[in-house]
Amino acid sequence: MSDLLIRWNDKIIAVFGLLNIGFVVLGTLLFAAVLLSGDILWRQEYVRFVPQLVISLVIYIGIAYRKSWVLPLIWITLSIGFIQGLLIPIGDAVFLIAKVVGLSIGIFWIYFFNRKQVREYFHYKGITIF
Repeated sequence: MSDLLIRWNDKIIAVFGLLNIGFVVLGTLLFAAVLLSGDILWRQEYVRFVPQLVISLVIYIGIAYRKSWVLPLIWITLSIGFIQGLLIPIGDAVFLIAKVVGLSIGIFWIYFFNRKQVREYFHYKGITIF
């Protein structure tokens, strides 16, 4: 049973890592397109995404090399995103559905990366934040 659980943990962690690297690639391409467009207003708007791109790249590297420091970084990043998601005002029904789905996914990721098996997978021996 634990062998099956370990394989599922590996797959879920791989999906999270791929989502992070996909965000980095897509964000970098969008940022490059904005820089090449020459529109100053768009440049100023997209500069705030640079720290998110860097954090996603660092998380991907931590997951790829199974570093213990990546778990607190994931927990903090997911918690900030979850709180931001709660504070965004609801526009219409489609936005409400997207918000509920996004928050549900965030809750799953926070739960998943806080599990004992995942902490062991990353050799995390520190105090659990959440």
